[in-house]
Amino acid sequence: MKKLFCLLLVAFATTYTYAQTPEKIDKVLTELDKKLPPANAAMYLPYDYLKQYGFNDNRYNKGNRNKVYNTNLDGTREVDRINDIRWEFKDEKDAIAFYNDYGFALGEGGPVLKISPVEGVDEGLVFGISPGMKNMNKSLGLDITFYCYVFRIGNVVSKMFFTTKGGISVEAVQPFVKEAVKRVNAYVKGK
Repeated sequence: MKKLFCLLLVAFATTYTYAQTPEKIDKVLTELDKKLPPANAAMYLPYDYLKQYGFNDNRYNKGNRNKVYNTNLDGTREVDRINDIRWEFKDEKDAIAFYNDYGFALGEGGPVLKISPVEGVDEGLVFGISPGMKNMNKSLGLDITFYCYVFRIGNVVSKMFFTTKGGISVEAVQPFVKEAVKRVNAYVKGK
């Protein structure tokens, strides 16, 4: 029963946090989804890579720009959930404008962490868990935290959102971000 509760809570927390995004960014993202084609699959973390870390295949939002991967959510893994999102703009100028206008809003209210994003990005921000989510988790007796990376490479803006066990440092998500940066760079440079 506790596992089911935790699974439901993680799903709720992710939805709750996303729902707290300012109305303006929600409208912008909705419009972007209508205008932009789905991002190329080569830019996303592949299942063959993720399964070595205990992640299940992307069962949610297939065909959407938001790929969602979960472990069995039993608390035995450092990272339990990854939302892997890409927006591919027609040119770098449009990507820069989107990143400059909405990069902070994509951090879902979390504080900017004083660490640099991984090498290989043109611009990037790393966010921690928002105070509201931290307090909600604490009130429910849960030891969960979130990290959010927002970065731009060429004409592609990416967002990676991670759910981790509490107390896990941001370094635990670095292998996933490095792999994503490598894949986006290969795609952008190979076009």
